[in-house]
Amino acid sequence: MRRVVAIVLALSGCRPAAPSAAPAQTVPAVPRRVPAPAVPAGVQLEPSPQQAAAPVVATPPVAGLDLAPLSGSWSGTYLYDAGSGRPPVVFFAELVLGGEQLRGTMVEPNTFGDDTSGELHAALQGTIDRELTVTFTKRYDGRGGVAHEVVYIGKLDLAARRIEGTWSTEGASGRFVLARDSALPQLARRTLSRARATR
Repeated sequence: MRRVVAIVLALSGCRPAAPSAAPAQTVPAVPRRVPAPAVPAGVQLEPSPQQAAAPVVATPPVAGLDLAPLSGSWSGTYLYDAGSGRPPVVFFAELVLGGEQLRGTMVEPNTFGDDTSGELHAALQGTIDRELTVTFTKRYDGRGGVAHEVVYIGKLDLAARRIEGTWSTEGASGRFVLARDSALPQLARRTLSRARATR
């Protein structure tokens, strides 16, 4: 039978149709990730244009100001915290300011020492930072039986030529104000005169 079919097809010029092949599918190419080249040791890359154009902000010096003209006579008052029942104390200070350093001396009426002196004297030593924060220690020299230390922390107001802040020592604290060339010297002198007269 197969032979007969083959002969018939041959005589008719027809050939059996070949099976159709499935169309080929195109697979998209996956891009390769090329690693960044390694930078040899000791080689410094040039900055990008954006980095090169960025401004460099320099750190200013302490306050950027000459504080030496503020050296000289200062007058002030320190107050005890509310509830202590103690009155404010007026004092004189001779200060030397230069760069980051502050030093000087202070005198005040004897309001809490013994009867051996009408005045209390102290040495001052401290610093001023770039934010104009003033920190110094007052060390009493022993007159009137007083020899402890007091820490003062305040802010220097250049326009007002004034330092204002807080003070603290063991068992006491409060606020203070210290002014350059103010009207307080006359009041302080009167206070010291009264203290001397009553001793």
